[in-house]
Amino acid sequence: MKETSAAPSDARRARHEPRRRELLDAAVTYVMDHGLDGLSIRPLAGALGIGHRTLLYYFGSKEELVAEILAEFRCRDRHVLDVHAAIMATNGSWRAIEAVWEVMSEERLLPYWRFFFEAYAFALREPERHPAFLEGIVSDWLSVIERHLVGAGCDPARATPLARLVLGTFRGLILDLVATGDRERVTASARELAGLVRSTIV
Repeated sequence: MKETSAAPSDARRARHEPRRRELLDAAVTYVMDHGLDGLSIRPLAGALGIGHRTLLYYFGSKEELVAEILAEFRCRDRHVLDVHAAIMATNGSWRAIEAVWEVMSEERLLPYWRFFFEAYAFALREPERHPAFLEGIVSDWLSVIERHLVGAGCDPARATPLARLVLGTFRGLILDLVATGDRERVTASARELAGLVRSTIV
């Protein structure tokens, strides 16, 4: 009996998934433009051209919707990571630092990074609600950087702390760039980091 009663629910979810996916994508775009702080279901639903009850029908509650927005943003962050991993793969260890920075700091990506830091801070307010986001947003990047460093000749015992140093410095520099707009000085610091990595590995 349980299997029979569950089947219609599964079929209904499958039928509604394309629309749900469409609404989630639109919701992510909305919060990247308007922010997560003070997010309200009614204005969001209005911006998506639907009633607030419809939005709740698809996502259950505001808390569940926010969790899905963060999960989707993490998927997008992995896509950004894939782009940078490809850059690392075509450059030597210290050259990869400069090459990645050139792409990471492009003007077109600054709105992405602004939301990245907002989402990070938002999740940190209630870490018990968003453990996968907080873990993944760090570990996804660390594993890629660490593998690259080892492949470039770094002692595996040093690769883990060095990868964390590189990631932390990069994110600090991006935050500096977003906050100050001082591209010249921030880029000079990124080049200093490249030199430090070079001296560590070569």
